[in-house]
Amino acid sequence: MVQLAGIDKADDRPPYRQIAARAKGHTKRVRRQRVDQATGRVTTRTTTVRKRLFAGNRGFVTVNDAPAMASQLARYLALANCQVYSLSS
Repeated sequence: MVQLAGIDKADDRPPYRQIAARAKGHTKRVRRQRVDQATGRVTTRTTTVRKRLFAGNRGFVTVNDAPAMASQLARYLALANCQVYSLSS
């Protein structure tokens, strides 16, 4: 076992995000390759990683005043739609 200066055994627990992901069921098992540096032999191991919940630009919005947010969003989309048509003409 390698001892690092300033690290206690109590500090050796996983971060909160890992624990929360495991508790919520947001983990998946994947196989990773491991290379032995001395021999170059490749082996695989199974590890647990967090699931990716929102890919790309996907996500969600929480608001306090939904009707006001909806009207502002509709106004913005209408304006953006008009600008797209004026550029293509």
